[in-house]
Amino acid sequence: MIGGGGDGTVWTDVDGSLLEGGGQILRNSAAYSVIFNRPVRVFNIRAKRKNPGLAAQHLASLQLVADVCGASDGFEGGYVGSCQIGLRPSKLEGGSFEADPGTAGSISLMIQASLPTLLFAGGETHLTLQGGTDVSFSPSVNYLAEALFPRLRQMGASVDMQVVKRGLFPKGGGKVKLQVQPLKEPLRPIELNGAFEGIDASSGRLRGGPSALTEVSVRVFGAGNSDVVAEAESAKHSAIERCGEKLQRGEWVLGEGVGDWGSVKLSGQVDRLIPGQSVQKGVTGTGVDITVKRADGSVYHSCIPTDRKERVGDTVLKAADALDECLGGSNGRCPTGTGGYATVDEHLQDQLILPMALANGRSRMLSGPPTLHTQTAIHIASLFTSAKFTIRAIGAEAEYQDLSCRGLHVIECDGIGFSTSSENPGGIAASATSSASGVS
Repeated sequence: MIGGGGDGTVWTDVDGSLLEGGGQILRNSAAYSVIFNRPVRVFNIRAKRKNPGLAAQHLASLQLVADVCGASDGFEGGYVGSCQIGLRPSKLEGGSFEADPGTAGSISLMIQASLPTLLFAGGETHLTLQGGTDVSFSPSVNYLAEALFPRLRQMGASVDMQVVKRGLFPKGGGKVKLQVQPLKEPLRPIELNGAFEGIDASSGRLRGGPSALTEVSVRVFGAGNSDVVAEAESAKHSAIERCGEKLQRGEWVLGEGVGDWGSVKLSGQVDRLIPGQSVQKGVTGTGVDITVKRADGSVYHSCIPTDRKERVGDTVLKAADALDECLGGSNGRCPTGTGGYATVDEHLQDQLILPMALANGRSRMLSGPPTLHTQTAIHIASLFTSAKFTIRAIGAEAEYQDLSCRGLHVIECDGIGFSTSSENPGGIAASATSSASGVS
């Protein structure tokens, strides 16, 4: 095993095959390791995947994290296919860093791996990242800009992103620049209650909300010749039509104060990506991004690049239907609907777990059922911190006549209030070995 030479290092060992069993375990474990300056070993990396071990994108993410904390010499097992890694963090400084997996590996996931650490760096940090900006099995950079970054700023983070060039599968070639300022105080807790006011003790019904749905925006990119751009234009119109149908039929809950679906702002645009300029030369493809907003500030985002083996129309349907759980009620097609009360979508749900664990106080969000990614993020948080998570299935507890919300959950976290001056950071003894654990 890595680090087994009896040099006195006290490791936190993490089983990479548990729960979600993918790259998220690596990213979160490495982030906590660097933030708390605690050596970590991850074994059984991506054991449940078709191709286990580190892929180029995971390796680039980990190498980036090692670079920003001065641990390049303390990063073991860093090669494609490795099923075990060890990371001995050093001093976390600011500066300028670059990462490029040489593939269409997700830039968004590289940002998710490194951003938590950069918030606690010794100075301002600039990243230049290359790879894929809009690729399958990861959020797009639009998701970061529209959904994740605004919530992190609400918690006190200062992060700015510039998309220089888009990167699509299979060539990648995208380029993104990120600027992060270090925190001067602990992250603030975040309250994402929307208009929800609790459950009435006498009637058992939900009180307040859901908040008014105000805006649906569709953004489609097309990279390639005029035929591809025409395909993107068609996808834009199809997506707007599909979203309009969901509003008109009541599949997406309009919320309080919205008398008619026609009062919701529906808009769309096509971004033409010119090969050799705004995207890698020789790349063709399309993708659909849908962003939905409510009056309380809730943002929901769905992004799906088109698989060239399927029709663009099918991609449109997938992108719109992916939002049914957080925007709609429970029904035969979507039994886990939240009645429109959810304040986060399924992706933001798990991405907020780490900052909530570090925040100074109690955070809360309304969501659909905890995803496997969310359960994994909570498990990793329990290995490194004393943050306490509570999950309550309030939709199942409530009796609601007009609209079913059986999938509605409240996820709460009492964070540790971490800062770089914290004593006993995390509140957990350094020696730990992972095992699947639950929450109250």
